[in-house]
Amino acid sequence: MKKLFHKALATVCIASMLAQPVTPLTGNFMDKAKAATVEQNETKDLYKNPTIEGPYADPEMHIYGDQFWVFPTYDNWSYEAQMNFDCFSSKDMKTWTKYESILDMSTFDGIWRAVWAPTQIEKNGKYYILFGANDLQYNGDKGGFYMGVADKPQGPYRNVRKDKQPILDTIENGAQPIDAHMFKDDDGTIYIYYGGWRHCNVGILNDTMDGFIPVEDPGPLDPNAQENNKFVKSTVFKELSLHEYVEGPFMIKRNGTYYLMYSTGGWTNSSYGIEYATADNPFGPFTSQGKIMATDYAITRSAGHHSAVYDKEHDQWLICYHRRRLMKEEDNGAGLRSVCIDKMDFDKDGKILPIRMTYNWDWIEQNEINIQNLARNKECTYFARTVEGDNYGPEKAFDGMIASDSRWAQQGGTGGGQYLGVCFGKKKTFNHIYLKFQRLGFWDFLDGNMKFQISNDGDTWEDISETREWTPEECEKKGSNYDNIELYKVNEYFDKPVTARYVRVYFPKETSINSIYEFEVYDHSQNDKTEQLKLCREAAAKYTNAELAKTKYKKADVLAYKQAFVELRQAVRDYTVTTEEAGTVATKFKTVVATLEKNANAPTVVKPTPKPVVVPAKGVIKKLSNVKGKKVVVTFKKLSKVKKYQIRYALKSNMKKAKTVTVAAKKQSCTVKGLKAKKTYYFQIRALGTSGKYGKWSNKKQIKIKK
Repeated sequence: MKKLFHKALATVCIASMLAQPVTPLTGNFMDKAKAATVEQNETKDLYKNPTIEGPYADPEMHIYGDQFWVFPTYDNWSYEAQMNFDCFSSKDMKTWTKYESILDMSTFDGIWRAVWAPTQIEKNGKYYILFGANDLQYNGDKGGFYMGVADKPQGPYRNVRKDKQPILDTIENGAQPIDAHMFKDDDGTIYIYYGGWRHCNVGILNDTMDGFIPVEDPGPLDPNAQENNKFVKSTVFKELSLHEYVEGPFMIKRNGTYYLMYSTGGWTNSSYGIEYATADNPFGPFTSQGKIMATDYAITRSAGHHSAVYDKEHDQWLICYHRRRLMKEEDNGAGLRSVCIDKMDFDKDGKILPIRMTYNWDWIEQNEINIQNLARNKECTYFARTVEGDNYGPEKAFDGMIASDSRWAQQGGTGGGQYLGVCFGKKKTFNHIYLKFQRLGFWDFLDGNMKFQISNDGDTWEDISETREWTPEECEKKGSNYDNIELYKVNEYFDKPVTARYVRVYFPKETSINSIYEFEVYDHSQNDKTEQLKLCREAAAKYTNAELAKTKYKKADVLAYKQAFVELRQAVRDYTVTTEEAGTVATKFKTVVATLEKNANAPTVVKPTPKPVVVPAKGVIKKLSNVKGKKVVVTFKKLSKVKKYQIRYALKSNMKKAKTVTVAAKKQSCTVKGLKAKKTYYFQIRALGTSGKYGKWSNKKQIKIKK
């Protein structure tokens, strides 16, 4: 959601963009919430994206029992129209039930606009929802974070505070109170991560969920860690130092590691995406692990603000996020968002693999095979002769994104000999260079003034193309579709593959301002991954459709298969893997598949039916006698084939915090001491048989202790 200059955006006409009619989120909340079943998928075996058609954004996903739940923001360019939440539930992620207006707004005082980004959690059988309201801009304004509580996930949610006020209405550490996420750790502690304006805070919610437990002041941050560090530090929240953090934090824990994911870039344009960082505790420090989601112009734009869940039944992680559809000319720069769900995989080292955004989870059929972009991997470094300011460095032309702040631009007036290039780290063979650049009103730098060069030492350069003229007619044009960028594309193919450590585009003459969005290098001459692609396609049919959940497969084989499939899929799409390495992974996958099928088709070994275990009958308490003040004599029925008896007693009929006493098999009574006067106690008994199995607990008997 965000966040500024909304009045100008409110004039945008959105009626033509709505994918389906939307029920207005107004009216009397006390009317019963309507539950409408929405058919989201026409395909039998695959899942559909968008999962929940717009206008919805900022989704938080949970699994309660056998149901998936999604809690999103109602998306509208008019903040005044965002005055409640809908939520959705499904058992199969194909058919969704919609619950409208889940907040009882009469219990939340002072809200008049911008009800954003819900975060929801279960605690002790109750359900809590926290959200930002009013787009708080200054301390002293009305708004901030409100907390609601309900008996069911779908509400109705009423304010946890009787005075109807927010639980946080101030700007702490420079973080606007928006985009919160409540994270429950293994010990039951509930942390909150939140913040807009490029500041992220972490805090701890109190036991009553209506305030916060102060955290230790961490002291001054590294002055280079944040863009703006002028705010007074909070004693309630700790500010986290996160690489390029913008908004939308979300925490998961896996194998003892804390993964803090968050959105970067601009929420309205193609620079929007998701990065993550890891730590060994909820407060960090966090180590950046890079980007896992970015605009994919084959699918969508502005994807981000997500949540993630572990689907235990199918042993898979899922990421739930919003994205905008690819815009058309008539959309006039607008575009409401929709909720999507895709798989989230980890490699063998525990790192999150880049997310494949899909229409139906079948990324292989959808994307075929991506030939390696040799200019984009961890070994590459980037260089240019000049740069127009800190925001337009050469690396921006190799990041896979097309946005106004993601391009290389040369410094004007610095003469001829401008260049932009990449060092692969080691020699690479390629036969295709692909440039994406913007027309800025000047074409002289294409008029016989552009060629490509290679080098092995970075000093001596060899031409691999003629200095030729490129005209607008020769370029493939994508006009004004992507964030109003008039994008032109240049494809340069070479008759024979060339091999070098460096490659650059070179402009011999003085030019107007060059602006290159993407510089990509490919080798089509050695694309022999067809066999790996075929294997992946065959594997996806089983893996995507959860065939492995069938009982004919052994658990160990299933785990080995899934790991091998993830490695194979990564090898096919990885920028850095070689053909030889991909072949090795494919061979391993074949072996695992053969073992899986062999074990699954092996003759079933019929094991002899074990003899039934004899469990003693349920114990019976005959009598309870209060003797000598704070003692009770328990008399019970003697059973046969018993090793011992166990008696438990408690002050509550549900037997919580019960104490136990063990009694020898030959006895028929025992004395329980140390009871409290004038208190009523409940007693039960059971027996441990000679088979080693306990029988059932007896019916409860109660007795009140005398003075």
